[in-house]
Amino acid sequence: MKKFGKILGGIILGIVLILLAAVAILTALEYRPDQIETLNTTSGKQSISTGDSMTILTYNTGYAGLSKDEDFFMDGGSKVMPECAVWTSGKSI
Repeated sequence: MKKFGKILGGIILGIVLILLAAVAILTALEYRPDQIETLNTTSGKQSISTGDSMTILTYNTGYAGLSKDEDFFMDGGSKVMPECAVWTSGKSI
């Protein structure tokens, strides 16, 4: 019985170590862009100077499950789950 406990403990320890290593690697490799990024363009005739205004439209469909009042922890917020149970229950509003 002691041998089985040692084997089971070794397997559990191995899994925990693999998970910890994966978290450490993903944390180290997470992309963190600079405050100001330089863009290299290959074509186009228009240019923009410092102080000029520019409009950019993006579609962030990854957060479609959150309402406009929610904050997401990866964007500096504190919540992981939405406050409203309807968003997580799968029921239509």
